[in-house]
Amino acid sequence: MNTLVIDLAMKPTLAIIEDEKLISEAESKEQGAEFLMKNIDEILQKNNITIDDIGTIKLNIGPGSFTGLRVAISVAKGLGFENEMKFETFSSFDLLPKANKTIVLSAFSSFVYIKMPDGNCDCVEITSLEKDKKYITFDQALFEKLSGFDIEKTKKLSYEKIKCENKKINELEPMYLRKSQAEIARETKLKNAK
Repeated sequence: MNTLVIDLAMKPTLAIIEDEKLISEAESKEQGAEFLMKNIDEILQKNNITIDDIGTIKLNIGPGSFTGLRVAISVAKGLGFENEMKFETFSSFDLLPKANKTIVLSAFSSFVYIKMPDGNCDCVEITSLEKDKKYITFDQALFEKLSGFDIEKTKKLSYEKIKCENKKINELEPMYLRKSQAEIARETKLKNAK
């Protein structure tokens, strides 16, 4: 059986793994449930397989795009429930090789997602990053933005090399490290109204 990878946390990406080997990967500029279903159909057709040939869904649970994470999990649950698939989850931080450095990924505006070597994760403003720490990222724009820091740029791990957790359908939950833009706007509005 094959594995379908759904990663909508940062750049919308789908992949097919066959016998623990990545055979196909495709990025999309479009996001949303309707595009995801169309793109899943396209990657399956491109590889001459059907949804019945998929035994596992490998899913990025975040951190990343609120909408992307919710859409990915909803579609995965729908496909998995209907076809009795297994689920494996990984985080955006798992896309980087293990290192004794703080992982840093683009979040939104002037914020970044970080994962410290001790495993603690957070969403912080770029200005709160410490110059004497060692950082690692795969994001070229963020690497350039942090050029005055001790930062290493590396390639993302290939999807078949990422260590995953087996999950049941009712355990699929997004990893949010920040509030949604709507929550932030509401809090700001309430604060300014006082």
